[in-house]
Amino acid sequence: MNDAFIALISVAVGTVSTGVVSYFLQSSQFNRQKEFEIEKQKTQHKKQLEIQEAQYKHQLDIQEKQNQRQLEILKDQFKREQIAKKLEAYNEILKVNNDVQVIEWNPQTGESTFHSEPYNHLIRPLLYKNFHLLEEEIAKAVQEIDNTFLKWKVLGEGDDFDNEELCKRYLAIITSIEMELNDYRKTFQL
Repeated sequence: MNDAFIALISVAVGTVSTGVVSYFLQSSQFNRQKEFEIEKQKTQHKKQLEIQEAQYKHQLDIQEKQNQRQLEILKDQFKREQIAKKLEAYNEILKVNNDVQVIEWNPQTGESTFHSEPYNHLIRPLLYKNFHLLEEEIAKAVQEIDNTFLKWKVLGEGDDFDNEELCKRYLAIITSIEMELNDYRKTFQL
């Protein structure tokens, strides 16, 4: 019986030790598989986040390009509106200039006389209505004419030199306006 009992105990010990070893091996394999799956999920999640981030950046780039294009369109539209206003003002100034006599030329003496009343009441308001749109040389001539009138207010009547300067500056305004309109026609082949 001893031999049978020893054999039975040997079989039991072998079975238990095989079970324990098998448990630890399976547990180790399970933990490795579990770590692999966790790492796999982290990698997939990281890739998914990278894809989402790339898509978001792409959408932002598209939106930024659309915003820039819209801004360019608005700027172009604003420029066209400003040019239209300026041309309208220039046309109105030339019309009034043809209707009234701001500068009177005497063919016998060859001298010109500047008439301040039609300038101050008709031309000047048109110039200042869109002053911000005027070309720099036109705006400068308008201010120089105003400075001459201010000098007249302070000192009294002006002299022949002032009259010549007023005529010269006013003619410069009209000439510049005509040149601007001609340039516009050439640019747009009107």
